[in-house]
Amino acid sequence: AYAGTVIFFGDRGGYGRAVIIRHATLGNVWTLYGHLKTIEAKRFMFNPYVKAGEKIGVMGETGAALGKHLHFSVRIGFNGVLACRNPERYLNLT
Repeated sequence: AYAGTVIFFGDRGGYGRAVIIRHATLGNVWTLYGHLKTIEAKRFMFNPYVKAGEKIGVMGETGAALGKHLHFSVRIGFNGVLACRNPERYLNLT
């Protein structure tokens, strides 16, 4: 969605292979990309910063997925609690 820092990549339970990115320029906003077939893990180990639109993985059906899709969620942090938000307004479509 936006540029940020990868803070997690790997197995995330029901989300399967997942990537979580923190978007500090948006405040305390985090995005999660789940059910990925593959993750660009080697790249994140050396430089966790990603640009908007950069490839972070390939859509798949890992975890509790019933078919190929991308689970995209936006969370806002408040006092250590992450609240889900409608992701539509956080998509950077430019």
